[in-house]
Amino acid sequence: MVVVLRNPIAIWGSKKERFLARGLTLDQFCKSIIAFSGFLARARSSGAHIVKYERLLSTPSDEMHRVFDYLGIRHNHSFVREGIQYGSYSKYVGSSLSKDRNNHNLSMVTSEESTQIECLLGDFMDEYKLR
Repeated sequence: MVVVLRNPIAIWGSKKERFLARGLTLDQFCKSIIAFSGFLARARSSGAHIVKYERLLSTPSDEMHRVFDYLGIRHNHSFVREGIQYGSYSKYVGSSLSKDRNNHNLSMVTSEESTQIECLLGDFMDEYKLR
């Protein structure tokens, strides 16, 4: 099993308007991440491969090769290159735009929201090095 993790503050920043439009509060969002952490702990203990979303954007080729290694799939460099080149996030991948995009998502979060997420999910974020 391969699981992709993303910094919860960045998730809230990028999806905040959609969440709020659907009636999902920040507290409910944090509770959903806490519930997910139970699944994640079980997955990790059974040998799941954890991929960090931010690292996937910054070094996609390296991350995909790690996934291939985990799955026991022979590396196909041209397949990875084409996936990166034509993927939906291709303009962000491996460029300063990925940092700009992440910084933009983080800028959409108020300091109060960030503090609330850190208070509720700090242990989770530390355990998976998501800060």
